[in-house]
Amino acid sequence: TAIRLSHNFISSIAQNAFQSFENVRELSLWNNKISSIDDNAFSGLNNLERLRLDSNNLSSFNLKALEPLKRLHFINFAIN
Repeated sequence: TAIRLSHNFISSIAQNAFQSFENVRELSLWNNKISSIDDNAFSGLNNLERLRLDSNNLSSFNLKALEPLKRLHFINFAIN
């Protein structure tokens, strides 16, 4: 299962934004305007394997946000 929210004008990811999506394996948020991500934004994504955050406006990122993602094996932060 995948959620593809690329090419939108998303500017931030709020706390528990994906809480109800525990079966999602891929989350694509590339090519948005994301400049902030809450430390608990990815809570509930227990099966997430791939996360794309490339081509956004992230100048910093707290790695604590990735702690719930035990199955994550691919992440892209390029062009931020």
